[in-house]
Amino acid sequence: GISIDDCRVGTWVEVHNGGAERENWRGRVTKVDPASDRPVVVRWLKRTRDGFFAFRGGSHAVEVETLVELGDGMFHGVKATRKGSSGGGAPHGGNGRGNGAGPGGGTEREVFCMARECRCGREEESADEEDEGTAPTGTGKRRRIHRYASLEASQRRKR
Repeated sequence: GISIDDCRVGTWVEVHNGGAERENWRGRVTKVDPASDRPVVVRWLKRTRDGFFAFRGGSHAVEVETLVELGDGMFHGVKATRKGSSGGGAPHGGNGRGNGAGPGGGTEREVFCMARECRCGREEESADEEDEGTAPTGTGKRRRIHRYASLEASQRRKR
């Protein structure tokens, strides 16, 4: 499984919701305190109407045992939109860090796309490229996994 050593500030995580909701909760690690009972603090994302994700403002400390998945490539930045606008902000292609509305009262909202269900087209740009990562095996070891940007790319690769 996932250990406290795997958790780093800035890493995307998926957290088990206890069966209360249809989807697990997702967010970004903002603090790791190994001495605490709930050592990982996560800032939560919510799904927007258009299927992307945005920070919803809250964060909570969670137990490591509730983490289902973590990784730097789970989400990618799509665009920054003005709150209250209909969207269509300028694309920024970065990792989405440092553009959010902070204590200074900024009006920009960070928007992210989940890599495994990419809706922004960014994954299609690299459809022929294979994304390789690691996943827990349950034995304490990690195994290599292969993710393809599209079904077509995976079928071409197998032929």
